Amino acid sequence: MKLQLLFLAFFLSGIHFIYSFTDPHDATVLLTLKDAWKNTPPSWEHSLDPCGLPGWEGVTCNNSTYRVTALKLSTMGLEGKLEGDIGELTELTTLDLSFNRGLKGSLSPQLGKLQNLTFLILAGCSFNGDIPYELGNLSNLVFLALNTNNLTGKIPPSLGSFSKLLWLDLAENMLTGSLPISTSKTPGLDLLSEARHFHFNKNKLSGPIPAKLFSSNMNLRHILFDGNQLSGSIPPTIGLVKSLEVIRLDRNALIGSVPDLSNLTNIVELNLALNQLTGTLPDLTQMMKLNYLDLSNNSFKPSEAPTWFSSLSTLTTLVMENGSLQGSIPHELFSFPQLEEVLRGNPVCNDHTSSLDAYCQENQQTPKPYYPSLANCECTSCLLDQDCNPWNCECVYPYKGTLSVGGSLLSELPNATVLKLLENSLSMSQSLLPGSIYIQASWKSSGNDSSGEAPQLKDARRFSYVELRKCTNNFAERNVIGSGAYGKVYRGLLSNGQVVAIKRAQQGSMQSLLEFKTEIELLSRVHHKNLVGLVGFCFEQGKQILIYEFMPNGTIRDSLSGLS
Repeated sequence: MKLQLLFLAFFLSGIHFIYSFTDPHDATVLLTLKDAWKNTPPSWEHSLDPCGLPGWEGVTCNNSTYRVTALKLSTMGLEGKLEGDIGELTELTTLDLSFNRGLKGSLSPQLGKLQNLTFLILAGCSFNGDIPYELGNLSNLVFLALNTNNLTGKIPPSLGSFSKLLWLDLAENMLTGSLPISTSKTPGLDLLSEARHFHFNKNKLSGPIPAKLFSSNMNLRHILFDGNQLSGSIPPTIGLVKSLEVIRLDRNALIGSVPDLSNLTNIVELNLALNQLTGTLPDLTQMMKLNYLDLSNNSFKPSEAPTWFSSLSTLTTLVMENGSLQGSIPHELFSFPQLEEVLRGNPVCNDHTSSLDAYCQENQQTPKPYYPSLANCECTSCLLDQDCNPWNCECVYPYKGTLSVGGSLLSELPNATVLKLLENSLSMSQSLLPGSIYIQASWKSSGNDSSGEAPQLKDARRFSYVELRKCTNNFAERNVIGSGAYGKVYRGLLSNGQVVAIKRAQQGSMQSLLEFKTEIELLSRVHHKNLVGLVGFCFEQGKQILIYEFMPNGTIRDSLSGLS
């Protein structure tokens, strides 16, 4: 009786008990962010439980602990500041708020408390102020992109503590000061031996490039220091980094001669333009992969064209504008049909040789170099089967290929985070942007393990996730025709005109690989006039989707109730 009275008292007092899956601390942080930001996804307004069903868009949670492990909110149109107790999301491995121009204010030092963070992507926002020194505490960080913001101050030496870092992009800010290197008391950028990318271009960095910054044990692919105020000479230690593919030191105030670069046999692009370099033209004979070369607007000694001009058959762009070339140009150079040349402003153009007219014209447009930087694009009008080209912000159809690998089944990777790490690792190893490569897990025979064998289908086929996005208009809510414990069912129109019902499993209702495969095989063999047939399935990156024949007259309940 007392218990009943106590319950009645709670009920009358207006106290309600709401069961929430999400860890209470994580839920509090996300609710605080929701209140601080504008234009959050609609799903954030429909529930107070980010990890519940159907969950918050852009929020990934651990299925057993219900801790938040990822926030992926790129190009959402978010507005506000990154404040509150963001550091309390201690299980966060990915934080991607990129290309939300309305996000501004300073970066919270609390970011340094996210000890499990591997991806921190804040590119293309409007953050200002200093880069927090506390970011150096993120010992597991693999990818850091703070480019295209309004950040000021110096590069903190603490960034040299990232022992696992592969990608460091601080480009297109207003950073000042010198490039920090390690001392007996502080870390520095020279300690980032695993890094593949140093993108510091388009800032206001000054002072010399420290010789200690480079060493033979580094794995750098790209050095982008262009568009700064760097002075002094190019350190000879840059020639020790044999893995280098792109060097951009153009538009600085560098002086002296170019050091020995003969060890850099993997160079694809070399741009030293618009400096104050002197001495003889560098010997680039060993750069047999060189594609783009710009040595223009320097003060090299007058000389004839070096012999390596005609030996680099891979060269597609040669820019020597306002240089000191004189004498003759090797005829072999003009035999490369793919080669674009800009020689205007050189003494060799004063000979008025007709064969050089095309290369000495004053109005000749200088070819633009390859620029591997995350672009500030918002391609919201792209079709579902198109992607945004980061180089020119245009909608394009991506090139797709198949990579066959031996070893463990991709479909059996423990979670999407591992798959994402593999995708980014492949992208970086090929000097591509993150997201350039995505992996579609597929079944393939794996010894005696029956779950590894491809499903044996009858009258059904496999669909790609892209196909299903397109035929449901990106799984639009207006196409929902039913829902249940398994997930939602969408009406879709295939490219051949067939209308189908697409049943998509939601988080928390996924089957094991073997169970899903068994269900597909069984359903593909069941045929009865009173049962809808299986048209196909989709299994990509852990998504489990079944495609059935469409029943146009509604459900049995609709028929019995007279609604159909």
